[in-house]
Amino acid sequence: MRRFRLDEMIVLIGLCVASFANANSTARAETSPQDENAVNRQIRSKLVKHTTFDFKKATLEEVVAFLETRHELKVEIDYESLRNNDFDPRSLFSYTVDDTELWNGLKSVLDQNHLSCYLDHGNLKIYSRSNRYTSSYSVADILQGNQSVDVFCKLIQSEIQPTTWKTNGGKADIVPFESNKSIIVSNTQEVHEQVADYLEKMRAKHAVPAK
Repeated sequence: MRRFRLDEMIVLIGLCVASFANANSTARAETSPQDENAVNRQIRSKLVKHTTFDFKKATLEEVVAFLETRHELKVEIDYESLRNNDFDPRSLFSYTVDDTELWNGLKSVLDQNHLSCYLDHGNLKIYSRSNRYTSSYSVADILQGNQSVDVFCKLIQSEIQPTTWKTNGGKADIVPFESNKSIIVSNTQEVHEQVADYLEKMRAKHAVPAK
């Protein structure tokens, strides 16, 4: 496990405090139906079944009723998450499609209002994916030549969800650390996934071929 310097710890603590109102202390994982988990195995088997969606200006409660009555799912709405991210309870969902996996269709429905869901001990929990959390990433093996961590941060801000970052008028943070070539990101689960994917692609791009 990597040890943090004092200056890094100060920034981490500050970012965590700032994002606490909008996130749980641990990151939410958007569990896919293929993940193996004994507790959630039964609900996962329901999520891969095919169904028909026919929502025309439906409320979130009506979407939940569809899941609970037609597909016998236990659904929980994270109302605190929705309030913290200014979700309008009057928001409506419209989605019509025949013969699609329940999981894929549900994600398409929730995406309309920046919501998502994950499995939590047999329940399907719906939350606002605008919640932010903080994580550190090493970029020492990605930087090219004399490229600074600060410049690399600006590259990320320009290529990954630009409007979410504070420098562009958003609420998310990205902090560079030249001392150990790392970055600290405070943003949503969705953006964290995109950052991780971006870093992996950069590593693959600059990898030295095996002899």
